[in-house]
Amino acid sequence: MGKLLREKDWSKTEFGAMTKWNQTLITMVSLIMSSSHPMSLWLGKDLTLIYNDGYIPIAGARHPQAFGQPARTFWPELFPQLDPLIEDVFQGNGVYSEDAQLIMERNGYTEETYFTWSYVPIPDPSGEIMGFLNRIFLQELYSSQACYESTERILAERRLKTLRELDTQSTIARSMSDLGKCINTAFTFNPYDVPFALVYFCNTEYGTSLLPGGTGGTGGTRSTERTRKSSLHSSSATGTEKTDPAVWAYHLQDVVGIPHGHNLAPETVEIHLNEMDQDEVHLWPFRKMAQEQKAIDIPNVSAEALEGITPQGWPELPSHAVAVPIVGARDHEGKDIMMGMLIIGTNPRRDFDETYETFAAMCGRQIAAAMTLVRNIEQETARAEELAALNRDRTSFFNSVSHELRTPLTLILGPLEECIDDPSLSQQHKGRLDIVGRNARRLLRLVNSLLDFSRVEAGKMACSFRETDLQKLTADLASLFRSAIEKGGVKYTVDVSGKARPVWIDRDMWEVLSYVDISDLENRVQHNRKRFQVYTVGAYYSHLLSCG
Repeated sequence: MGKLLREKDWSKTEFGAMTKWNQTLITMVSLIMSSSHPMSLWLGKDLTLIYNDGYIPIAGARHPQAFGQPARTFWPELFPQLDPLIEDVFQGNGVYSEDAQLIMERNGYTEETYFTWSYVPIPDPSGEIMGFLNRIFLQELYSSQACYESTERILAERRLKTLRELDTQSTIARSMSDLGKCINTAFTFNPYDVPFALVYFCNTEYGTSLLPGGTGGTGGTRSTERTRKSSLHSSSATGTEKTDPAVWAYHLQDVVGIPHGHNLAPETVEIHLNEMDQDEVHLWPFRKMAQEQKAIDIPNVSAEALEGITPQGWPELPSHAVAVPIVGARDHEGKDIMMGMLIIGTNPRRDFDETYETFAAMCGRQIAAAMTLVRNIEQETARAEELAALNRDRTSFFNSVSHELRTPLTLILGPLEECIDDPSLSQQHKGRLDIVGRNARRLLRLVNSLLDFSRVEAGKMACSFRETDLQKLTADLASLFRSAIEKGGVKYTVDVSGKARPVWIDRDMWEVLSYVDISDLENRVQHNRKRFQVYTVGAYYSHLLSCG
């Protein structure tokens, strides 16, 4: 820059030849030229621009023509924003601006930039303000600079917020349809970096790799405006469909910034694995993306193709896009499977660089992780629905069986009670028939408990609590098994001694519980005739059953 400074014909400027410069101007020019940080002087009524080597990246393609020329000539797009600040500086006031957005045209296109700078007024020997410079100031984060471009940091923070929003939204999705809406919501928050987006999910059941050498090979692409019909039916609970393994179908799950039905947003894309020689039939490189399994740069999207699309964020439409494969599953051969496709229109006021490519790839990976999670949720939901269906069938079965058993038991109990009431029957036989009747009624109550189970499953079961002598009721229930146990030559004693106190219980449910306990005891007696004891301790009673 020292060479440009010396070769410039300053006699044609309002300051005249360098030999006529005042000491203040010479000192300020020497100061910025010796600094390694981006610094510049804006001098005189024309705001003649003098800058150092560190300022060259800020000038961009306008260097070196901008050096020594009026700033308004080379930065006309900035002055609507800077004029109020410059007017303040010429009033003798310093200006500081942090992370201010400046829309510049320094590299041949309208560019979104952010800068932190300060303006310091420079008085001439007479005390008049002859211009200003970027005063050097300490910034803990950015180092000591008079003008610091914070564009990359601001863009990184904004894109990180988008990724965070994408993660937050994805956690509430419980189906693929929900996930598409969540992605839409996350991208809508950042129309500057995502002016439009298309999200496609695979409708085909995973199993065949799309990589070269995978079963079925690679193939062509067909895009169609029809929705899922014929072979493309609605997704099952797992979100997949069993269709022709040679055809991979991708359905447009959601779209941001492009109206549904637009030529750039086909509803269904079919990748035919057996059509090896097919070229792309659409602007988006679906087939190439499936083959290479990596992000594909799509430059020069024509204005004709974008016709009918309303700009989002910036007033102009993007002419650049990137296609990102959504890869998160593996086939039976261990190869990656493309679960979906993401197409993003890039920021029209930034170059498509490595940082944006990384941002797009991270969006794809985050969506892939969310898809895997949602598919697992859908599978768990499907299993839960299957179990619920089995429970309903079981309840229906119990209900039917209990009704079928009640009828013969009722018919048995009628004649049995008539026999017990017969005066000609001996007391010994009456006692035996009474035991039969009590057990038949017990069996009827157990059958009724199956109906109770059906009511519990349906959420219609209600308990009926009554004050009960629990010791006496338990002893009566245990005595029903005396005949069966003593018939095997085993001494059967029921001991419910202790302080009696009434408790409130549902008698029918207690009978079921006691029947299960005593039936287990009976089975043990039948298989082991040695002396043993069984203790059952409840909240309100204890009893000792001793066999010997």
